[in-house]
Amino acid sequence: MKRILLIFMAIMAIVTASATNRALLVGISDYGNPRGNYPDRLWRNINGAKDIEILKPTFEKRNFKVATLTDGNATKAAIVSALKKLAKDSKAGDVVYLHFSMHGQLVEEGTKWNPKKDEKDGWDEALVPVDAKMVFKEGEYWGQNHLLDDELRPLIDKIRKTVGPKGIVYVALDACHAGGSARGDEPVRGTLTPFTPSGLTYEKSDKPRWIVSTTMGQSPVLFLEACKSSEVNKEIRISTKPSVYCGRLTYYINEVISKQAIGISTDWALVVQKQMNTPSATQTMVIEKSK
Repeated sequence: MKRILLIFMAIMAIVTASATNRALLVGISDYGNPRGNYPDRLWRNINGAKDIEILKPTFEKRNFKVATLTDGNATKAAIVSALKKLAKDSKAGDVVYLHFSMHGQLVEEGTKWNPKKDEKDGWDEALVPVDAKMVFKEGEYWGQNHLLDDELRPLIDKIRKTVGPKGIVYVALDACHAGGSARGDEPVRGTLTPFTPSGLTYEKSDKPRWIVSTTMGQSPVLFLEACKSSEVNKEIRISTKPSVYCGRLTYYINEVISKQAIGISTDWALVVQKQMNTPSATQTMVIEKSK
């Protein structure tokens, strides 16, 4: 019995020693909109790629193997491919961090293009890759390049299955669907205009964005969301001459992990949340985690 225990401990030591920190950082600044505002059918240029420029060296200092996708490389197909590769490359016990800095939008459920209906309010959450359009157009664009939560969730679940109960997956979403056109100084990520073939109107709510469950053999997962679904996700100015902006959630994550390592413990995320959710804050960071 003692010999078996020693063998088991040796195996666990090997697994722990071989565990790797991995990060996939995706950010879009250039949506191909030279005017910088919200003309009809065009996404406003933001500063998502700047987020990745800020985060990459910080994660590398924390000994993460970092992969990035920015601007024109951050198509839906490329994002899906990178997530599948991450699931293939990951090992049991790994710490995996996924970061998305881009626009977000609600997408109508129950249409012939998106027939599944699993949301109580009838809207899917979606990330907006660089090749996604803002509005539906019959025969041309029906949402095929939006990355729906229904598509993202199983990709994340595959990573969780590979990483296993001894590892953990973090998903940071510096995007939202509750924004609008730019007002004042701070650029806004997201739009109140939903993607709807039927012309439906979205009514604000604070429902949870992600259905977070765990099946046997999966790792825990923690989602860090820049704001409530009813709030605007504004960027933050990090220098004035020249004016440079980045995502608010990105800024605070970078500040915290510059001083505190990311690992199995989720304490660092709670520090980020505390720093973001001050009495004067205009948006409320949300954490959703598996049970």
